Amino acid sequence: MIKKAIRRFQSLSDAKKSAIAFLFASFVQRGISFIITPLFTRLLSTEDFGLVTVYNSWLEMIGTVAMLNLSSGIFNVGMMDYEKDRDGFTTSLLGLANAATIVTMAVFYGASLLFPKLIRLPRVLFLLMLLYFLFQPATRFWTARQRFEYKYKSLTVVTIISTVLSPTVGLILVLTNKENLGILRLWGTNSVLILFGIFFYLYTVRRNGKLYDREIWRYALRFSIPLIPHYLAMHILATSDRVMIQSLSGNAEAGLYGLAYTASMVICTAWTAIQGSLTPYVYEKLKKDRLDRIAPVAVPCILLFSVICLAVVIMAPEVILILGGKKYEASIPLIPPLIASVLFMEMYNLFSMVEFYHKKTVKIMLATFAAALINVVLNYFGIRKFGYTAAAYTTLFCYILYCMFHYLNMRAIEPRRIYNAKFLLIYSVAYIALCLSSLAVYPYPLVRYGIFAAIVIAAWFNRKKIMNVIRINNRPADGSGEQTPGD
Repeated sequence: MIKKAIRRFQSLSDAKKSAIAFLFASFVQRGISFIITPLFTRLLSTEDFGLVTVYNSWLEMIGTVAMLNLSSGIFNVGMMDYEKDRDGFTTSLLGLANAATIVTMAVFYGASLLFPKLIRLPRVLFLLMLLYFLFQPATRFWTARQRFEYKYKSLTVVTIISTVLSPTVGLILVLTNKENLGILRLWGTNSVLILFGIFFYLYTVRRNGKLYDREIWRYALRFSIPLIPHYLAMHILATSDRVMIQSLSGNAEAGLYGLAYTASMVICTAWTAIQGSLTPYVYEKLKKDRLDRIAPVAVPCILLFSVICLAVVIMAPEVILILGGKKYEASIPLIPPLIASVLFMEMYNLFSMVEFYHKKTVKIMLATFAAALINVVLNYFGIRKFGYTAAAYTTLFCYILYCMFHYLNMRAIEPRRIYNAKFLLIYSVAYIALCLSSLAVYPYPLVRYGIFAAIVIAAWFNRKKIMNVIRINNRPADGSGEQTPGD
């Protein structure tokens, strides 16, 4: 049976192999995180766990400017525009990211001195953040290129090794010390990522040592600068709740909310793996003006992902109990609205791929910035009046707006119909209702187990259809061919 599975895997196209390999690596990555989180939540106080959560929130927000998010949309577009000089393009982006890091961290550190009550981070974590921003882009560029070129073998190995080593080092430091455990955990887990970054930094520079190329820097900045508010707003939308909870309520409350958010984000692994192969497929169909071939592939991906989300919602009490224990029970009611927001967080990608392909950066920025601004305002008043629970519902509401704004952008850019808006709307309303209604069955474990079993059984009987969705596309590695996934 194993030999048959191996032979079948080897017979697949490079695109299918990469999709399956990325999915496997992503699940290993999230699986280890899921295993290691309960250890940290029990070894750390809620205050230390809150510090870790808030640091990671700042890391995401500041990283948008410090690394210019060059490994995202601009990198995939650059792989097409600089197809004959991908090494030079990558190295120049690395130099640009480093320049942005130095300027950004100088400003951020100065801001921490002027506003110590707003940025409540120990000074030693600023050094950690600086090192991370300097070397992490090298890893991200290498990873993005491997995914774009369907080179799954080395990427899978590197992902698994770093995934195992990173939390292990953090765990060792926590177990062998008694004080400053939150800081030690952060240094332990991030030091491994920094070392990998140094390796890929040297690897990239060795292939092409030209860190500065005026033409590439101008090309990247022209594309990226309008998107910085977009990416910054996107991270504010995703992380401002935890930072504001810490500021308005304290580290302990941030820790409770942070665990619920972490539990909700575990399922994003499935979408990350799918999107890695979906993006080049959609770009190819847009390039060939085959808009009718996009929805039959993209929509089933969203439907499958939503079912996974609902399964996690049903089992939320057990998920929180495993991850944090009884001291985090208060975070269970946060799971339904947070996971409801996850679907809209990922559905946005269906629309943004069209925006990015047409390089409509200003439209992208305005849509995301509007949703983030509304989120910050609602969080401020909601948390002050109703406590940290309000942040979960403001997150859901703002991700719905976020998704809707980008859909309207897509229709303005491409008036021809790509997706059935009426179907997506009806399905989204039903999905939200199911997520929030799960709160009523949390006190009845047998009912929840029955629903979960029904989902698993249905998935088993539809496993062939599900595998067709997971495999995503059937095009050859060189990008030729017109066959649609599942045809």
